[in-house]
Amino acid sequence: MSAARGSRVSPVSRRKVLSQIGLASALVIPALLGFSGSVFAADPAPSPSPVPQTANVEVMILHATNVAGKPTQIDPKVDEGKPATPVENLPSHKLKGPGLNSYNNYLFKDRKKLQLAKGTPQHVLLPNGRTLEVSVVNVVQDRNERRVTVAASISPPSGDRYMKLIEFTAGVHQSVFVGGIAFPTGSLVVALTVEPFST
Repeated sequence: MSAARGSRVSPVSRRKVLSQIGLASALVIPALLGFSGSVFAADPAPSPSPVPQTANVEVMILHATNVAGKPTQIDPKVDEGKPATPVENLPSHKLKGPGLNSYNNYLFKDRKKLQLAKGTPQHVLLPNGRTLEVSVVNVVQDRNERRVTVAASISPPSGDRYMKLIEFTAGVHQSVFVGGIAFPTGSLVVALTVEPFST
């Protein structure tokens, strides 16, 4: 209700009117200056860069046998090019662990370095005439470490349809072993190791 002519506006009412005027001015000024949205809105955070879906994987092929009456012997070539620490990551250390220590003699046969891109598998011919197919399934950034999911399949003795051997996720210098691949006098064991990234 408006005040009667000649009446005085109380100090409290004057402050209320001034505060309302000030609020209205604050809302009008951004529109006059051509701004849209909230004056105090922060810029949106930039989206993280996508992780390149590429990886370097080493395929090492070993011939595993049992030699009666002899201690475990592991070809020193299996550790070539690998960091000495942590020792748990060394192939020779893993070959002494459960599941792989059923053989006491490991002979190095071959080593292949693969530069893989997701969706484009590569192939390695094994000493028994069968073919190993290796592919990248996914690459993710896990805090400060990039981790790779790798799949490996093998061709059957006859036919062209590959049979999946393993799918695993590992960081750089970590290895996974696949055994039980038939070979005269023993078995073939394949070590798959994620190597340092190119970029």
